[in-house]
Amino acid sequence: MAGFQTGHAELKQAASEMMDGNSNLQNELSQLANAVSAVEGAWKGQAQAAFQQLMMRFQEDAKKLNDALLNISEAVSGSADAYQAQEEDAAQSVSAITNALG
Repeated sequence: MAGFQTGHAELKQAASEMMDGNSNLQNELSQLANAVSAVEGAWKGQAQAAFQQLMMRFQEDAKKLNDALLNISEAVSGSADAYQAQEEDAAQSVSAITNALG
């Protein structure tokens, strides 16, 4: 990918922003679920059963989304740590070669 650059700090920042974004999203989903649940009492019979199924699906999907975003954030954070370790190894290798050449 021409022109694409990153580093440890950028990857850590991206992971942090993903966590913040996920937290904000989960808050919004929770508020939405609370608002929708407030009208749950208005539903009766089959409509109520359908509504409850819809809410269960909503909650399951919200959990899946939360889990996916957390996994992505953790993967990016882990990549940042691996990137940093590779950079340090490369620097040590170059230093060792420089010292060997005198």
